[in-house]
Amino acid sequence: MCAKITICLIFLVAIIMAQENNYVPGEVLVFFKSGIVTLAPGEQKGGIETIQGSEALKNYLNSLGFQGLERVVPDFSPADTIAVLEDGIRVKIPDYSRLFKVIVSESIDIQVVCDSLNSLPEIINAEPNWFLHIHTQPNDPKFSQQWNFEQTNDCDIDMLQAWDIEKGNYNIKIGILDLGVQYQHEDFGNGFGPGYKVKGGWDYVHNDPYPEGNYGSSWFPHGNHVAGIAGALTNNNKGVSGISGGWGGLDIGCALYAYEIGYPHTGEIKLSYAIQVF
Repeated sequence: MCAKITICLIFLVAIIMAQENNYVPGEVLVFFKSGIVTLAPGEQKGGIETIQGSEALKNYLNSLGFQGLERVVPDFSPADTIAVLEDGIRVKIPDYSRLFKVIVSESIDIQVVCDSLNSLPEIINAEPNWFLHIHTQPNDPKFSQQWNFEQTNDCDIDMLQAWDIEKGNYNIKIGILDLGVQYQHEDFGNGFGPGYKVKGGWDYVHNDPYPEGNYGSSWFPHGNHVAGIAGALTNNNKGVSGISGGWGGLDIGCALYAYEIGYPHTGEIKLSYAIQVF
């Protein structure tokens, strides 16, 4: 009874870990080298006997509780690796006839399995069968006005899809060479310096470390517009969505550096100031 309970607990822990890591338990996507897996034409699934690799590969798969493999892209032919685009350009795509879903025990640590498989000479690549989540819109109230991000006619920069890949990293620095940035604005986090959205910069016009775009009684928003497009805080339920603005909470995306190098009243940008930035 104790042994059964232990096995059940291990199984449940493995399932929970897999869910937390966003991949399907007991499944590995493996891109084999040519000739390693031999399935007859029309066959989509196979057992250990269909693997023509080394005994080390077969033994390792069996140690994982190997249950079989199946094609990820059924009926894909090596001839399909050459595609012709609408403009006549010929492009080569991967040979998906060698891509298989390998099914093993759900109690196995899939990340460890992938690391081990990737070290074997018969394998081009092995990775978990990841869950992909449908992208969601940020909650910034003016997102719908940012027409260039997402449109039904697809005349846009596919921002929602891009955010599925990367939302911004604070180790990446973006310089805003303009008329200053009002860093006390709520969509820049109401602050300036390390830990804030606008991490640093310089006011070359007034020769001080506060590039806030303050010209006496007047303030000019152009630098704010540029900085906001580049990296205003995203999904913070305020203002607009910045391209590299993170996704709310502690995730504030890329760091902005504001450099005030121009005179708004005359429209002049001094080249000497811009050169000093670099």
